[in-house]
Amino acid sequence: MKTAISVPDHVFEDADRLAERLAKTRSQLYTEAMVEYLTRHDPDTVTLVLAVRR
Repeated sequence: MKTAISVPDHVFEDADRLAERLAKTRSQLYTEAMVEYLTRHDPDTVTLVLAVRR
């Protein structure tokens, strides 16, 4: 799916440099970042991680 988002210039530039350094496309970098963010903030995932750590 294609989408348009607005990010501050410095965030875009940092992300662009990181994507290049990691040999990933910008889309791959943003997708991986979003998946990580969603995983960290999903209450079900947080509960599962806490349960596994006990």
